[in-house]
Amino acid sequence: HFPTNASKVAFAALFMRDYAATWCQPYINRIFNGEPLDWTDFLKDLEASFFDHNRQQRAKVALRNICQTGTVLSYTQDFNQHARTAGWPDARLMGLYQNRLKESIQLAMVMSNVQFDSLRSMQAMAVKARQIIKGIRLARPAVELL
Repeated sequence: HFPTNASKVAFAALFMRDYAATWCQPYINRIFNGEPLDWTDFLKDLEASFFDHNRQQRAKVALRNICQTGTVLSYTQDFNQHARTAGWPDARLMGLYQNRLKESIQLAMVMSNVQFDSLRSMQAMAVKARQIIKGIRLARPAVELL
């Protein structure tokens, strides 16, 4: 579809907006001036300028610091967002996930005596444990004071 390096760069530039469009302007100028362009060099420059080189490290730090303060679902979503980026194996993620849950959820999971085979199954159990705990609290009769 794009037989020359210049056509590849020009096509990529069509999708750039704001700062990226400004960044790309020297490449566009080179195309208009008939100067040679190397697609690989363009990609390397693009990555160096816009790729987040510390993303994985920040995800690992976030996983070490995250803990459940709100709902299980909210905690799970936040955890998974960082887990995908960190690149850690399930076993390590499972330990971090369970240890940062609220104590009542941790206790319910331990008492279930389930051996989890994946982070996903552990997270499903955490959600279920929260639902059970919530159901018990809602069903508890009110204490009458004399």
